Amino acid sequence: MKLFTSISFILFYLFLVPSSFGQSTFKHKNKVLQKAHDKKIKTHEFVKTDDNHFNVSIYTVDEKAVTGKTHHWFFKLADEKEAPLNYAKIKLTGYLKADPSIKFNYMNPVFPLCSEGKYIIGFVKVKQSGIWVLEASVDNFGKKDMITYEIEIKAPELN
Repeated sequence: MKLFTSISFILFYLFLVPSSFGQSTFKHKNKVLQKAHDKKIKTHEFVKTDDNHFNVSIYTVDEKAVTGKTHHWFFKLADEKEAPLNYAKIKLTGYLKADPSIKFNYMNPVFPLCSEGKYIIGFVKVKQSGIWVLEASVDNFGKKDMITYEIEIKAPELN
């Protein structure tokens, strides 16, 4: 009887739970990716890397990043002529400018999103407001450069 109960529970878990859980997760993920895909970066929003090899823009899907909320951030990468670069390797580190011992956290490696030179920085969550310093190293088939990017993150406004 215990074996039958165990097998029934496992089958229930494998076939019923993931389908409902996966659908809501998929819808949320699809919505975030669509927002990132739809966001158009204007030329004036790019920042040059240290040796001027690349143009970069770092942004969040939401209008502004706030503390205590998980965000998906994006890294838009282009060459000197603003042509998108799709297969670069990007390593990102970050810290709070006022206290470098407080690190920038994200859950996944930075990876390509689509053919527009966009990369996703997955599941970012910061707990303290202030100026955050993001340092990114970019390697595009042996052409390497660095960028230091500062972004202000505030506590959410109360309505």
